[in-house]
Amino acid sequence: MLLRSRVVLPITQPPIDDGAVWISGNRIQAVGRWKDLRSGAGEPAIDLGESLLLPGLVNAHCHLDYTDLAGEIAPTKLFTDWIKTITTAKAGRIYADFAQSWVRGAQMLLRRSLAGDAAARFFVSRNDRRQKPPRTAFDS
Repeated sequence: MLLRSRVVLPITQPPIDDGAVWISGNRIQAVGRWKDLRSGAGEPAIDLGESLLLPGLVNAHCHLDYTDLAGEIAPTKLFTDWIKTITTAKAGRIYADFAQSWVRGAQMLLRRSLAGDAAARFFVSRNDRRQKPPRTAFDS
């Protein structure tokens, strides 16, 4: 697939007027000027019109250690009550519990978000090098 945009905003170079992004499978193959990529890609093109195309934004502030607590914490009226409840819930857990929760959270990102894909893969690979967490139902 070839995406054409009025401006493509790469991270490592200046904005590209009349830019394009060539995607094959789930990988970006090339980023450049429309006139340079349109013939070489051999893929269907989608013209996004007067748009700015930029990489997906990732909210890197997440609490993967809370993944396995989903559904265990009842809603509270006060934030301070929620903090007390979650602190109590986490108190009985050990490192392996948190490691399993981190991996499940990263796997959830991989399933649900293209933008989270690279960050989640990086997290999972770094975690695997440190200590292999227990296998989960999401492991293949």
